[in-house]
Amino acid sequence: MGCRLAGVVGVIDDSLIRIRTPPAAWRVAYNTRKCFYGVLFLAIFDAHKRFLWVRAGLRGSLGDSRAFKESVWYERQTTPGYQIRHPGHILLSDGGFALEHWIFKPFTADQLPAAEERTPKRIIYSFCLTSPRAEVENAFGQLKGRMRILLE
Repeated sequence: MGCRLAGVVGVIDDSLIRIRTPPAAWRVAYNTRKCFYGVLFLAIFDAHKRFLWVRAGLRGSLGDSRAFKESVWYERQTTPGYQIRHPGHILLSDGGFALEHWIFKPFTADQLPAAEERTPKRIIYSFCLTSPRAEVENAFGQLKGRMRILLE
């Protein structure tokens, strides 16, 4: 994945896609945290910006973690004997996902130590976690660029 964390097989992230104003009964469900109506597009990418798994068409008000936990992929992953991912392989995520033993996510703002407590190990860890995430944002940008209707 372009970083030095062993066992990283993918990065999970989401993107909000704008939609026209839904019927009055659905407006609350599709109102996003960014103050527009939208649907949630959840995906796992590999290092070559290929989609490994996709879940689309979710309500815009649904959070990242909840949308992922309600998926069949997550259910199979947490059921003993039915795991999709091989033991020892991990996913990288942003702060919106719940912490699992197979998902690495960055420190939140309140977990970051003071400047004098930042060690080279923490700096390298943060760099390794954030650098592949830029590739994911780039992949979403390429998808929206190819399908320009997603930008409206």
